[in-house]
Amino acid sequence: MAEMGFSEYMETLGADRQNVDRLKAEMIEAVEEYKLKEIRKTLGMTQTALASAAGISQNRVSDIENGRTSSLRIGTLSRYADALGCDVEIRITPRKKEAVAFPAGSVRLAVG
Repeated sequence: MAEMGFSEYMETLGADRQNVDRLKAEMIEAVEEYKLKEIRKTLGMTQTALASAAGISQNRVSDIENGRTSSLRIGTLSRYADALGCDVEIRITPRKKEAVAFPAGSVRLAVG
């Protein structure tokens, strides 16, 4: 039996690039959510204590830490990060490097 490369293997499964990209984004998001929880836990804070320090609800802290952020406001995220002693950085990066030529490849916005 001839050896098969990863790309050929994925083709046999019928995986399309869009699905692979979606799964990759979900995995990255899960890692980032884990980091937020770990920062809070390392500081010895409960969700309730963090919520009180940030001036947001405990439910909102849970939403942030579990990736339920579709209606999240930058100010809320900034208060969450501030209560952890962290800064928020928003990065806008072109999806396709050849589509748009930004001088540094990305644009960063500091929030705080």
